[in-house]
Amino acid sequence: MDHLFARFFADTAAVCGHEKTLHANFMHQLLMDGVPRDCIAREHAVGDKRIDLVVHANRSADRCLARDGAVVAFEFKGGAYNVRNALHDTIDPEGYCADMDKLATLRRQGAKAWFVCVDMAELGLALSPRQQQRVAGQCARRGVHFAYYAQGADHCVIARPGTTPADVALECGMVRNEGSARWQDGLPELASLLNRADVTEDTVTGFIYHALQCAGVGTNRLSLETYFNCAAQGTRMHQRPDLCVFGDCVGGRFNLYRNGDRRRPNDGIKIGDLQAVIEVKSSANARRVSTAAFAKTIAADIDKLVWWRERLGQARLGAYADVSQPDYVMIAVDNRQSSLALSTLDDLRHYAAKNSVHFHYLKVAHNEKA
Repeated sequence: MDHLFARFFADTAAVCGHEKTLHANFMHQLLMDGVPRDCIAREHAVGDKRIDLVVHANRSADRCLARDGAVVAFEFKGGAYNVRNALHDTIDPEGYCADMDKLATLRRQGAKAWFVCVDMAELGLALSPRQQQRVAGQCARRGVHFAYYAQGADHCVIARPGTTPADVALECGMVRNEGSARWQDGLPELASLLNRADVTEDTVTGFIYHALQCAGVGTNRLSLETYFNCAAQGTRMHQRPDLCVFGDCVGGRFNLYRNGDRRRPNDGIKIGDLQAVIEVKSSANARRVSTAAFAKTIAADIDKLVWWRERLGQARLGAYADVSQPDYVMIAVDNRQSSLALSTLDDLRHYAAKNSVHFHYLKVAHNEKA
């Protein structure tokens, strides 16, 4: 596990954005490490809770409990919103975070649990060495493993219950940022990944992230749930695309403000460097809805992409007015038992084309034993 964390922290050392980007990158690292694709789930429901990332031993993502086999569960903390380093808000002065108890529940069922923190130096480091010790202690009392990385350091910290925290050198040279790779290059890999009937929307987005990485789109160009100031709509709540693909200029700085300085918004460079806005529609629940209802949700996401084009287009006026528009992409993954009718697909393709949206429909092979 140490080498996996050493790769993950090195690969995300320049990423300052939403926490879900970290989940997706760790899922990518697991897949690259040979973990079977149908044993990984993101935002997986366990009772009334959701776990950021789970690896289970059997091939049923519907039952992700320790009694079904060896389970590893990961909760991630760290991310950028507004001018804040998320660790400042989620870990108290005693080193406690509520997610530790969520992990402890799985740990009591026999799972191995990891609490993973990425401290984003650009927004001010949140955990001093003393505070790291407190976090490690809180985890150890619950039988939870702790992994910590302060961006900019050449090592991470791994603390297992009952052992002294250890520094682990990063495996550098992992970051790729090839400007020539395009989002379209990941589609063939994606089709081969989606061979399950129970894959959820969050897990599909993780597979898309992995497919784009495999196609050569580097970590510093891929962002989940990207915040744009222009999407605030006059409130504190921001609309966020499922996935954004950037060019070479953003360099992993997906947060709202450079160095947490409100006088230096990142919208300009992000919008000017934006290559694709991707919305994903897929859900295990889609197997239980009608064709008409599923098609309606796809059309609603096409409308969302139209909204993004209008909102980002308005924001592009000025310094980036001459920069080419990004692609707007709808990826619908159908995990229902039956496929959409050809006439319904034709209607959706026509609606997408009318709105200049790239539309991709992927049918997942239905497996009754899944």
